[in-house]
Amino acid sequence: MKTLNNNKIKGYKGFNKNLKCKNFQYEIEKELTLQELIKEGIEYISKKVKIKKRNSATSDNFSNSATSGNYSNSVTSGNFSHSATSGYNSNSATSGNFSHSAISGEYSHSVTSGDYSNSATSGDNSYSVTSGNKSNSATSGDFSNSITYGNNSHSLTAGDDSNSITHGKYSHSVTAGEYSHSEVNGKESVAAGFGKNNKVKGELGSWIVLSEWKRDNNDNWYITSIKSAKVDGKKIKPNIWYQLKNGKFVEV
Repeated sequence: MKTLNNNKIKGYKGFNKNLKCKNFQYEIEKELTLQELIKEGIEYISKKVKIKKRNSATSDNFSNSATSGNYSNSVTSGNFSHSATSGYNSNSATSGNFSHSAISGEYSHSVTSGDYSNSATSGDNSYSVTSGNKSNSATSGDFSNSITYGNNSHSLTAGDDSNSITHGKYSHSVTAGEYSHSEVNGKESVAAGFGKNNKVKGELGSWIVLSEWKRDNNDNWYITSIKSAKVDGKKIKPNIWYQLKNGKFVEV
């Protein structure tokens, strides 16, 4: 936070793990969680956006917001809110508890930060992010990404080359597309990859599940094995990517 002409300017800056940027050492005054950062962004958008043909914004509890045009934006900030967009390059954001956010256009974005939130995208190259406890995030388009940071969160992707990441305890991450990635960072969590050439990794104490596929003489793919293992730090190392090859977990 600094002042310019007696006006306060709020800004956010990224650092490496040592709080350095371009060889300059910074110090923490206050540290924001991901949920707080997302909430700040949503609240800023809620204040700035105007209701136009392709923009919709609500801030009351039990609010609803819907847009259908390309490059649309939909923002809600009240509890039990709903936000939906169907156009290309659309954006949908909710910050209230028990909120829902859904988009179906390509290159779409969906963000929720409230507890018990749900976020779903179905377009290619879509992004879905939730940071509340017991949140759910699902994408079905190719090159989609799904991220949850709350405890007991669930993340699911079905498109090829998709990525699924969860950071809460007892969370679950599942991918089904080819060359997809599944990652969990909470204890007692499960990372599962059921598509061809999937890879998974997990924190110490979590579980990983993988399937192995092969092609027959008629160029048809079939599953040869499905295997699970606990990340015990010995046979399966924490935070290391694994694939299933010839029925065995292999580091990649």
